[in-house]
Amino acid sequence: MKMVPLRPGERTVPRDFSVIRGTMGYISDEEWDKLDQEFLDSIEYGEFLN
Repeated sequence: MKMVPLRPGERTVPRDFSVIRGTMGYISDEEWDKLDQEFLDSIEYGEFLN
C-alpha cells in the first residue's frame, strides 16, 4: 500500500464501503490489536519500505 496526499478537488465525496458489508467475519478487539501491532512492527523494521 502506498499512501499519498489527495490533491485539492481530487475527491469530494467519501467512498461508500457498505458494499463490502458481510464479506468479512467477526474480528475481535484482540485480533485487531494484534493486526495493528504486526503492521506497526513491519513499518518499524522496514518490511513495507522496500
